[in-house]
Amino acid sequence: MIVVAKVRKIMARKKKTSKSSRSYTDQLVKAAAHPTRQIILKNLKSQELSTVELEELTGENRYNLYHHLAQLQDAGLVDFHMQEGRIKRYFLKKDTETRETFFQLDRDDLEEPDLFDRVLDTLSKAFGETIPDAEEVQNITFMLRYEDEREK
Repeated sequence: MIVVAKVRKIMARKKKTSKSSRSYTDQLVKAAAHPTRQIILKNLKSQELSTVELEELTGENRYNLYHHLAQLQDAGLVDFHMQEGRIKRYFLKKDTETRETFFQLDRDDLEEPDLFDRVLDTLSKAFGETIPDAEEVQNITFMLRYEDEREK
């Protein structure tokens, strides 16, 4: 399984999830779900990258790339530092108090080809529904939410 990004904690402190924390989670899901942003997150998993490198990897023009990076920054998934005062180097943000974690599983990245199909079968059984066109699914994204002691 490929860890895409560990996401900072939800700030809800009540027993039930507050509307603002649900909005925050929605923002994270939207940011992480876009195909171009998935490419960015997947590549930042292993190393810092410049905007020029990200432009080459994604095939996006600079304007569109900056839009995607801004979405990921607003969601708290990535940040950057300046190298030599002029080059932006992007990286995945790490949080020591993670309350949510996103995983991305790509069919083509697995050493065991049938593992992806086994995950789809397990999901199908868990939901009691057949996954339509399962053989065409190329990517599975999971979000795990951990219990926050402060919400009890």
